[in-house]
Amino acid sequence: MKKIAVLGDSITAYMPYFLDKKMKIGFDVPMVSDKLPNSDILFYICGILDIGVGDFHKFYWPRVVKDEMDGFVLLLGVNNILRPDCDDDNKETIEDTFEKLKSFMEDILSTDKYLLVQTLYPTKYPEANKKIGILNEKIKSYCQNNSIDYLDLDAVLEDEDGLLNQKFSDDGLHPNETGYKIIVDKLSKKINNELQMPKTKKL
Repeated sequence: MKKIAVLGDSITAYMPYFLDKKMKIGFDVPMVSDKLPNSDILFYICGILDIGVGDFHKFYWPRVVKDEMDGFVLLLGVNNILRPDCDDDNKETIEDTFEKLKSFMEDILSTDKYLLVQTLYPTKYPEANKKIGILNEKIKSYCQNNSIDYLDLDAVLEDEDGLLNQKFSDDGLHPNETGYKIIVDKLSKKINNELQMPKTKKL
């Protein structure tokens, strides 16, 4: 069974509470489930509420047990768009956020482990979604140019207006049980497919 650490904010942190009530909470020894629904992957959930890309990279990434992992999933950036104080440097433009993501991706890749980058999910906020769309295009372009796997779930999660579909979220930002089941299923299929193929994931 593959061990994958999922790095993120509250969208990541809430996943086990919807999908597996038995998960243990921690960070140095991350939350872990024997098996999440629809998955043959052991996901270690490393989620921190109200955090930005820069602070996660600086303060929490060093605490992740990297040697035991087969790979990492990265989903960060929405807090940088929604609030100006989620990183201690207070630099929260789209370009600042993208530069922080690039730096984090490079650091993850230096472990020589598999990396899958998720583009940011849509929200119920149209103005935020415009910024998310710009940032997501930068993320996809960077990943494509540097042979980094990414997963874009917009087509699955958004409604006809480009907002987060109410079927998959109760608050318009965080997925609900239905949303998380779909996300885990898509993550699992992507990871299993990519890890079966020999690839070099380096910049």
